Amino acid sequence: MCIRDSGGAAHVFSSYIIRQGGVVYGCTSEGMHIRHIRVDSLSNLFKLQGSKYVQSAIGDTYAQAKKDLLDGKRVLFSGTPCQIAGLKQYLKKDYENLLTVDIICHGVPSKRFFQSFMEDYGKKLGGTITEFYFRDKSKGQGMITRSVYKNKHGERQEKVITGNLLSYVNLFLRSFTYRKNCYSCPFASEKRVGDLTLGDFWGFHEEYP
Repeated sequence: MCIRDSGGAAHVFSSYIIRQGGVVYGCTSEGMHIRHIRVDSLSNLFKLQGSKYVQSAIGDTYAQAKKDLLDGKRVLFSGTPCQIAGLKQYLKKDYENLLTVDIICHGVPSKRFFQSFMEDYGKKLGGTITEFYFRDKSKGQGMITRSVYKNKHGERQEKVITGNLLSYVNLFLRSFTYRKNCYSCPFASEKRVGDLTLGDFWGFHEEYP
């Protein structure tokens, strides 16, 4: 799972690293495939933005990051605390040119569950979902989802709906669909595994008008 927006803070850190000639690793949802990717240009940072409430596939990004570190590049790697812990275990040593960012995570559903839901929801909409946004901000701040799909005629259409009305989001928010190990996560504590910890501050405007 990734919450990569975090009030825009992640974008600020990522932009800085890339401007220094470095690279950024984070989560994307391109093609409905939630996975970690390597980004080395400011123009592609948009791929890492937005919330994704599902497990992200690490793929070979640990190996890619290690190669970049050994090549002397500055590297920012963001992910859930367990993903950051996995990276450090893989590297087996500290690197001065590595900046790790962990998110405040309260659990993650499996990719299989997410994909199964998207297939079923697409059929209910009468097509195939090609893009899904967990928190669409076109209507303002809130738990609003937006689905982009192709109907049976191949035409592009959109469906905007409150997240609580979708079973996937509703069950996620009620903590019913996490992976089994998430319910006893050793990283859900004040002691953080990353260099920086990011999270959402919903209601900030009410606390500091």
